[in-house]
Amino acid sequence: VTKFKRLYGDKIAILGGVDVDKMARLGADDFSKYVKHILDECAPGGGYALGSGNSVTNYIKVENYLLMLRIGLKYGRYAKRA
Repeated sequence: VTKFKRLYGDKIAILGGVDVDKMARLGADDFSKYVKHILDECAPGGGYALGSGNSVTNYIKVENYLLMLRIGLKYGRYAKRA
Protein backbone atom coordinates (compact mmCIF):
# COMPACT_ATOMS: atom_id res chain seq x y z
CA VAL A 1 0.00 0.00 0.00
CA THR A 2 2.89 2.39 0.62
CA LYS A 3 4.13 2.00 -2.98
CA PHE A 4 0.57 2.46 -4.28
CA LYS A 5 0.24 5.66 -2.24
CA ARG A 6 3.47 7.02 -3.72
CA LEU A 7 2.31 6.22 -7.26
CA TYR A 8 -1.36 7.20 -7.13
CA GLY A 9 -2.03 8.99 -3.83
CA ASP A 10 -2.43 12.38 -5.47
CA LYS A 11 -5.11 11.02 -7.83
CA ILE A 12 -7.32 8.70 -5.75
CA ALA A 13 -8.12 7.93 -2.12
CA ILE A 14 -6.72 4.72 -0.65
CA LEU A 15 -8.41 2.44 1.86
CA GLY A 16 -6.81 -0.40 3.80
CA GLY A 17 -3.50 -2.04 3.18
CA VAL A 18 -2.89 -3.67 6.57
CA ASP A 19 -1.99 -7.27 5.73
CA VAL A 20 -4.28 -9.73 7.55
CA ASP A 21 -1.48 -12.32 7.54
CA LYS A 22 0.66 -9.90 9.57
CA MET A 23 -2.36 -9.22 11.77
CA ALA A 24 -2.55 -12.97 12.42
CA ARG A 25 1.15 -13.72 12.92
CA LEU A 26 3.03 -10.72 14.32
CA GLY A 27 3.45 -9.98 17.98
CA ALA A 28 1.99 -6.75 19.31
CA ASP A 29 5.27 -4.77 19.19
CA ASP A 30 6.09 -5.72 15.60
CA PHE A 31 2.50 -5.25 14.46
CA SER A 32 2.37 -1.81 16.09
CA LYS A 33 5.55 -0.76 14.23
CA TYR A 34 4.12 -2.15 10.99
CA VAL A 35 0.84 -0.21 11.30
CA LYS A 36 2.64 3.01 12.30
CA HIS A 37 4.92 2.63 9.27
CA ILE A 38 1.88 2.38 6.99
CA LEU A 39 0.40 5.53 8.55
CA ASP A 40 3.73 7.38 8.32
CA GLU A 41 3.98 6.55 4.61
CA CYS A 42 0.34 6.83 3.54
CA ALA A 43 -1.30 9.52 5.69
CA PRO A 44 0.74 12.61 4.68
CA GLY A 45 -1.09 14.63 2.07
CA GLY A 46 -4.47 13.10 2.89
CA GLY A 47 -6.48 10.56 0.97
CA TYR A 48 -5.75 7.52 3.14
CA ALA A 49 -8.04 5.54 5.46
CA LEU A 50 -6.46 2.88 7.66
CA GLY A 51 -7.95 -0.58 7.44
CA SER A 52 -7.26 -4.20 6.60
CA GLY A 53 -6.22 -5.24 3.13
CA ASN A 54 -8.82 -8.01 3.08
CA SER A 55 -11.70 -9.43 5.08
CA VAL A 56 -10.82 -9.84 8.75
CA THR A 57 -11.26 -13.54 9.45
CA ASN A 58 -11.58 -15.60 12.61
CA TYR A 59 -7.91 -16.64 12.64
CA ILE A 60 -6.46 -13.15 13.13
CA LYS A 61 -5.32 -12.02 16.55
CA VAL A 62 -8.21 -9.97 17.91
CA GLU A 63 -5.69 -8.10 20.03
CA ASN A 64 -3.86 -6.96 16.88
CA TYR A 65 -7.09 -5.87 15.21
CA LEU A 66 -7.97 -3.77 18.25
CA LEU A 67 -4.39 -2.47 18.36
CA MET A 68 -4.72 -1.32 14.74
CA LEU A 69 -7.89 0.57 15.64
CA ARG A 70 -6.24 2.22 18.66
CA ILE A 71 -3.21 3.25 16.61
CA GLY A 72 -5.48 4.66 13.92
CA LEU A 73 -7.42 6.70 16.45
CA LYS A 74 -4.26 7.96 18.13
CA TYR A 75 -2.00 8.70 15.15
CA GLY A 76 -4.19 8.64 12.06
CA ARG A 77 -6.42 11.68 12.33
CA TYR A 78 -6.32 14.55 9.89
CA ALA A 79 -6.69 18.12 11.09
CA LYS A 80 -10.12 19.66 10.69
CA ARG A 81 -10.47 22.19 7.92
CA ALA A 82 -11.38 25.75 8.90
